[in-house]
Amino acid sequence: MIGRHDVLISIYPEFAEAILRGEKTVELRRRIPGLRSGMRMWIYATKPVGAILGYAMVGGVSKGPPEKMWKIFGDSTGIEREHFDSYFLDSSVAVCITLTGVREGVPLPSHEFKRVRPSFHPPQLFTRISDAEAEYLDKMLFPMEFAAEA
Repeated sequence: MIGRHDVLISIYPEFAEAILRGEKTVELRRRIPGLRSGMRMWIYATKPVGAILGYAMVGGVSKGPPEKMWKIFGDSTGIEREHFDSYFLDSSVAVCITLTGVREGVPLPSHEFKRVRPSFHPPQLFTRISDAEAEYLDKMLFPMEFAAEA
């Protein structure tokens, strides 16, 4: 699992929880992130949670006019049409990131992640993380798997 150029993305807590519950399978963005199918995307829930909660695999990234993207992905976005329209107001492109393989872990507060990245600040969009940082997240969020190996 390590070495696939993992990323960490900031998501509002209510949407992060909806992803982890499987109710939201498409993440929306106004800008086109440099993500590819198969990348692991760690989910950072913004304040007041302020913790990394788990990850999802990027199934694909689609972009197009908001109206078209709503027709294709609307039911998977976890939001109402009014919220979608408000979010993409004045945007000519809607980016839809399809999420698969969602895993919830033991929440890791952002200050704990600073042990491996002292300069960590939650990203506006997303940030790439190193193999060592991804390995740390694996061990911290999924401790039982690593305890079994020991």
